[in-house]
Amino acid sequence: MTSKDKPTRPGGKAKGRDKKPHSGSEKPAARAAGSGPAAPTGADEPQRISKILSRAGVASRRDVERMIMEGRVSLNGVVLDTPVVNATLADRIEVDGHPIRGIERTRLWLYH
Repeated sequence: MTSKDKPTRPGGKAKGRDKKPHSGSEKPAARAAGSGPAAPTGADEPQRISKILSRAGVASRRDVERMIMEGRVSLNGVVLDTPVVNATLADRIEVDGHPIRGIERTRLWLYH
């Protein structure tokens, strides 16, 4: 089948179809002040205890919540009974009587 044998569609060609794409010589609009990436959270900002413990390499968030319900996690000497607690890195957090280290740096593994 050749292009001459194909039936034509109603409506014809779209307007502006024969024009070249916009050159893009104009500068893009300036970004809004608040649209950039979020600032990293500091040690003084409270975070959920499960997030702190998972980033410290103790366990996953779900496992940390289970450990809290089992009574294995204490915050400033008080055994936690609910995972709905905010804490900072300045607080003393212990798991099974051992204090946790700080938050581990995020690592990315590249495979070839």
